[in-house]
Parts: sequence; C-alpha cells; structure tokens
Amino acid sequence: SGVFQGNGHSIKGLKMNNKNNEGYKNAGLFCSLKDATVENLVIDSSCSFTGYQVGALGVFTTGSLTVKNTTNNAAVNGTYRAGGFLGYAFGLEQPVVISFEDCVNDANVTGSGFNAGGFVGLISSTIEMTVFFSDCINNGNTTGTWNVGGFVGHIQNNTNMTLTNSNSTNNGDVSGTNSFVGGFVGRIGGNTNMVMTIPNFINNGIINGGQDDVGGIAGYVDNNVHMTMSISDCSNNGNTTGNGLSVGGFVGYLSSNTNITVTILNSANSYNVIGSGIVAGFVGNISSNTNMVITVSDSINNGNVIGSGFDVGGFVGYMKGNTNMVITVSRSSNNGNVSGNKNSIGGFVGIIWYCVNVTVTIMDLTNNGYVSGCDDVGGFVGIIAHSTNMTLTISSTINNGNVTGNGLSVGGFVGRIGWNSFVTMTI
Repeated sequence: SGVFQGNGHSIKGLKMNNKNNEGYKNAGLFCSLKDATVENLVIDSSCSFTGYQVGALGVFTTGSLTVKNTTNNAAVNGTYRAGGFLGYAFGLEQPVVISFEDCVNDANVTGSGFNAGGFVGLISSTIEMTVFFSDCINNGNTTGTWNVGGFVGHIQNNTNMTLTNSNSTNNGDVSGTNSFVGGFVGRIGGNTNMVMTIPNFINNGIINGGQDDVGGIAGYVDNNVHMTMSISDCSNNGNTTGNGLSVGGFVGYLSSNTNITVTILNSANSYNVIGSGIVAGFVGNISSNTNMVITVSDSINNGNVIGSGFDVGGFVGYMKGNTNMVITVSRSSNNGNVSGNKNSIGGFVGIIWYCVNVTVTIMDLTNNGYVSGCDDVGGFVGIIAHSTNMTLTISSTINNGNVTGNGLSVGGFVGRIGWNSFVTMTI
C-alpha cells in the first residue's frame, strides 16, 4: 500500500522468469498491490516478466489500485492470467476501485493458456468493483488461447460492477488460437448488476480468433444478469476475423443474458468482418437472451461483411431464441457489401427466428451495399421465421444496393417471412 512515485524514471534490466521454479511461479515488479498508487513510472524494454500468472507492474491486487501516467515496455509471458500491467484481481469482497489514467502499454503480452489482456488478464469474483480506464493506449500485440483482449482478457462472476473505458485506443493486434477474442475485452460472463460504459474507444488493431466469438470491442458476452452495456462514439478500424462462427465488428456473441440493455450510438465499423458464418458489421450473434433491449442509432458500417456460410448481416448476423426483446435500428447506414455463400443474408440483419415476444423497428436507414447469397436474401433482412408474437416495422428506409441470390426468396427489403405465429408487419 502507499504511493510509488516514479518521477519519470525508468526501471531497467529486471528480468524475471519464474515459470519453472519449484516454489513461486508468478512474475511482476510487485507480487501484490493493495490500496496503492503508482505514478509517473516507466518499466523499460530491458525488463521482462515470465511466469504462471504475470503482470509487469503487479501479479495481482488485493485492494484498490490507481495507476497514472505509467508506461510498460517490458514483455509479459504468462501461462494463465497475463496482463501488461496487472495479472488479475480475484475474490475481492470489499468495495475496490482499479483505475488506469494516461497509461500506455507498448509491450507484447503473451498467454499460453487462458486470460490475456493488454492491461489486465482477469477480473473475477469481486463484489462492488469499479474499473476505470481513461486516456489509455495499448500498442502491444496480445496473444493467447481463450479470453484474449486488447485491454482485459476476461471479466467474470462479479457482482455490482461498474466498468468505464473512456477516450482509450487499442493499436495492437489481438489474436487467440481458440475463442473469445476482442479489441477491448475477450469475454464478459456470469456477472450480476454490471454497468459497462465505453465512450470514444478506438480499435485500430487486427482482431483474429482461431475459432468462434470474435469482436472489435468484445468477443463473447454471456450469462450476465441485469447488465447495461453502452457503446458511444466508438470506431473499429481494424479487420475482425474468425475461423469459426459469431464474428462482429463490435461484439461477436451476445448469449443467454437476462435483463440486458445494449446501446450503440454514433459509432462506426470501418473495416472488413470475416467469418465462417454468423457474421455482422456490429453484432454477429444474439441468441437465447431474455428481457433484452438493443438500440443502434446514428451508426455506420463501412466494412465488407463476408461469411463463407449462413447468416450474414450488415449490422446483425443471427438472432435466435430470444424472449421479450426490443431491437431498434435507426438513422444508420450500411455502406459495405454483405455476402455469404449460403442462406440468410441481409443488408442489416441476416436471420430472425424462433424468437418470442419481439419488437423490431427499422427506421431512417439506408443500405448502399451489395447483398448477395443463396436463399433468403434481403436488402434489409434475409429471413424472419418460426417466431411468435412479433411486431416488425420498417419505415423511411432506402435500399440502393443490388440484392442477388442464387436460390429462392430474394427481396429488396426482406427475403422471406414464413412459419410465424401472430406477426404484425408494417412497411
């Protein structure tokens, strides 16, 4: 605890490799930090940290932590829980604040196992946690297997958590050999009462997943209860690719959440989004959620959205099995080409099916991109099927792009509507 005042000085020549030690296997400038402040410090590139759980500044924190105007240039290599500054925060049951202000990670972070992040590897099982990033930059590449993020690898099983990332940028490439990879965070799962606010975040890095659930901001958001996620004035300027399913320019997969509100305002995806299937410019997959509100407004997709299989959309690829959902997309445009080699391709939404009590409003939208696929291809929605108690409104919309299909059911606005019960549609 206390204040570590760097006064602009650098720590040089510290090399720690504890991975094969008989006893202590972790590595960091500090083992643990509690109610600590670190300011005006540089960890030089002549340093390196290798171990089981690793953070260049500290392995873990047991209390509040404030880091200001601090730069890490030291390579971080961990097996589990690896972060450019902090390896992990776990099991804290008292109110805790973790704050990074005007900090830069210039070093590569490598995790051979789970949970690798440009700043923090893992935040888990805390109560009353507040996490704040302000004017921070990650320039280092972050690589791992599962749960890999440009800032945070994995956020899980926290209660009453507030997370804000303001005016920050990821310039580093983020890659995972498996799933759950994101420009800001790899996975957000199992949290209760969580508020996540991301204003003015920019991703310039290439985001690549070896399998499923890849996003320019978040890879996988699952099994959260009472969650609010707000994304505003954000840009994804790097290609987002996955070799599997559920790839999105902003979020890969929203799954099995209850009482969740997602808002995307005044934001843009500017680069290509590529996956095997379930691919979209903003959110790849929205499935099995209950009591969900999604609002996208004043936003633009400029990147091409390319799927080698089914379910591709300019904004949302796939919506299945949601109950009590309201989704509104307004004052937005798709300028990228949307293509899939198979079925369910739409300029804004690929497929909506097996949903119950759903209201979809599409208004003041323009599609300027070419939309192409096999069956069920539409300028705005590919197919709406097997849903119950659904209201669909499309108003003040323009499709300027060519819509082509090699099979059945191709439409300028909607490709196919079928096998639904109690559907009200207004165009």
